Amino acid sequence: MFYPRLLLLIPHLLLLLTTGATSAPLPGTACLSCPGPALAQPPTLKARVDPPGFVPDANALKDSDVLGDIYNSGRRLVENVWESERAAAVERENAQRALNELRQRLDEERRRAALARQHEGGHRP
Repeated sequence: MFYPRLLLLIPHLLLLLTTGATSAPLPGTACLSCPGPALAQPPTLKARVDPPGFVPDANALKDSDVLGDIYNSGRRLVENVWESERAAAVERENAQRALNELRQRLDEERRRAALARQHEGGHRP
């Protein structure tokens, strides 16, 4: 059975193959049929004697400035959201208090109306 999704792996496999082929020399790549020992030298890897010290890269500094700006703008955005959330919470509390006061006044008016009806003898005009 053929799975078409496997075709999506082909570019990744080709990239992996080319990266592996060019990343390191194969061991024993000396040319055995070449005349002379000068051409048939085995590959060697040597460590650097004096590695360079830290050299600041201008692009890296620019990137870090950009990242800092992005971080600061994100922090300001979060602070603004928190402030608006606090303001909304205060408004909700004030609205709840006002609603409770209106309910109390409505209950009080209903009680007064009921008392007035009782004093009038239960007759409604």
